Amino acid sequence: MKQNHPCIVLVDDDQCLTSILELVMAKEGYDLVVVHDGINGLKKIRESHPDLAILDAMLPGLDGRDLCRMLKGDPKTANIPLIMFSCLMDLDTVENDLPADAFITKPAPVTHLLETIRDSLARV
Repeated sequence: MKQNHPCIVLVDDDQCLTSILELVMAKEGYDLVVVHDGINGLKKIRESHPDLAILDAMLPGLDGRDLCRMLKGDPKTANIPLIMFSCLMDLDTVENDLPADAFITKPAPVTHLLETIRDSLARV
């Protein structure tokens, strides 16, 4: 799914948040693909191989933390930068427990999310 604009898959079941982020990401020049559950998130990330993925921790179907571990444990998707983006995270605990590239606790200013996305993409 490589295009002129970086492609980001957002896996989050909060439809209000995803609607806002679709507008913000389009304005910033990112192609955002939104998926609302972990099982379809896994499928979409594996088939499209995006430039970056943002995962909520609590998802229907497949927990976002398990999704993170599965993606980082698969050689075909291990190099995709993953940002965990959730209100349920105790950062001290999850940073040691999850192989994500970055962690953001909701609510976070959109500027912080965009900065983390830019930093994660620059490291690839």
